[in-house]
Amino acid sequence: MVTNERYNGSAILSRKEKRMASKELLDGLNKALAMDLRATIQYMWQYVIARGVEREKVGEVFKDIAMEEMKHAESFAERIHYLGGTPATIPMEIKTGENIKEMLEVDLASENESIEACKEII
Repeated sequence: MVTNERYNGSAILSRKEKRMASKELLDGLNKALAMDLRATIQYMWQYVIARGVEREKVGEVFKDIAMEEMKHAESFAERIHYLGGTPATIPMEIKTGENIKEMLEVDLASENESIEACKEII
């Protein structure tokens, strides 16, 4: 007889049961998700508002990074859902900068913050 059950070491779990993670882990993953949502919006907005000669140099880079950040956010959201949590839908505070130099400084600070958040999860 074939069943949809497996042994996890201490109990038999149905494949339909949600996998549960600690609140601390889910909170950390949601923080990282909110940061990636921020990054997606931040980079896309910077792509839109970049002007002048500098736009030629970095405009498409902002757009490409925004798309990559969206993929990261999707991965975090899928993992949170898989672990039984509810993915965040509100980004962290978005900062764009007034010129290309400020944009890059804001982006660097945001990326460093995201790296630290991911290190905390690990």
